[in-house]
Amino acid sequence: MLKILKYVCLFFSVFIIVINTNSGQESTFVPLLVDPELVEQGEPKNYYKYDLGDYIFWNGRYENNLHFKIQDKLSGNIVYNYADTISDAMILIPKFFSNVDRSIILIMVEVAVEYSWGQQVVLIKDQTVNYLGYMNYAVLGKELEESISDYCIVTMNRDKIWLTFKDVKVVDYSDDDKIIDGEDIKFELGMNGIICLN
Repeated sequence: MLKILKYVCLFFSVFIIVINTNSGQESTFVPLLVDPELVEQGEPKNYYKYDLGDYIFWNGRYENNLHFKIQDKLSGNIVYNYADTISDAMILIPKFFSNVDRSIILIMVEVAVEYSWGQQVVLIKDQTVNYLGYMNYAVLGKELEESISDYCIVTMNRDKIWLTFKDVKVVDYSDDDKIIDGEDIKFELGMNGIICLN
């Protein structure tokens, strides 16, 4: 009887260790589908409004084209403001990803003309908005370069957020338009910015 009790205790100990280990497993972010609302009157005027829960993402149109802002919904304060004043880009196209409980939101804003030039990347985590930097990459399409946000896989393992690709060719604009197999490139996204591992 004592042996059976020991085995039962051992089983539950192993079970608890497995549960704790699994809690650190990789989880995949999902696209966060948010319907934009064009605000043509009031302040801010001529922006598309995306409600992200605790924050509002404003994406400029018309005279505010190539501008985006992030507003803390509770305080009303603009906590991040971006304006592209030097490039020849024509449009900014946002895409949002989140973990299951939406406590972490990754914002990828494509900078584009007829084709994709790259992404401005912002991470909302622990009630803080962090600008991570610019990703000077695109996916090699059939005719033109396309947004990496349409092809990337965003995952999280413990506190690290990873951006990877499968079955695509990635163009590295910062390296003489070098073509890289998607499986051969990986990005770590975090408070230290964007780190390319390849």
